[in-house]
Order: sequence, then structure tokens, then C-alpha cells
Amino acid sequence: MLLPSLATTRIDTYGERILLNAVSAAVRSADIPWRTAVRQALCVEPQKVDDMLCRMRSTGLLGPDDTPTALGAAELERGSSAIAAITSDLVDGIDEPGQAITRTVLKRIGTSARDLLASPPYSLTS
Repeated sequence: MLLPSLATTRIDTYGERILLNAVSAAVRSADIPWRTAVRQALCVEPQKVDDMLCRMRSTGLLGPDDTPTALGAAELERGSSAIAAITSDLVDGIDEPGQAITRTVLKRIGTSARDLLASPPYSLTS
């Protein structure tokens, strides 16, 4: 469901959305280095992040200082709006307690998946 939402933007992949979101958040907060956050979220090596940065600079989504350009900020907002609309449709008819349970379960599955991907035999980076 994410990729059709991003198709309305110049953001090509889930990874690029994560990266653009991370650098946007980094402008506001320095709690965790954004490169680290991106690598952890995507379970990728630093070179993959560098490759995405290069492409996003070449398409005008990021400036030379790796901050979002006006275009990058607008495309991130457009993608976020599309994702919010789809999410609203997906949870239509599910009450708030049911949505809360779903978020908890999905968060737990995501954490387990990241933990598995960080260690052999599932590791993508070893």
C-alpha cells in the first residue's frame, strides 16, 4: 500500500521515504544521528544510505548539505498525506481499542523482525 502512495510523489522507494523523513526530523532534533536511524530502520550498510542520498540529491529532494529542499519537504508532505488517507481507509470500522491492539502487535512484530535481521542466519549485512 505504501508504494502506490509514493507513486504520487518523486520519492521512489520506502527507503527514500525513511531517509527523507529522518533528515527532516534531524533538522528539528538531534536525539540520534539520522544516518544511524536510517541504517537501523532499513537494516542496511552505510553505502546503501550514501547511494540513496546521492540519488535524492540528483532529483532535487535533498540539497548538497543533505537537508530537504523545498521540493523534498513538499514531496514528503504529499506522500505523508497519501499514506494517512490510505491508513484511514484501512482502519475504517475498527474502534480505537482495536486499533491500539493492532499497533502494539505490529510494533512487536517489527521489533522482532529487526532483531532477527541483525543476527545470523537472517542478517542482511553479514
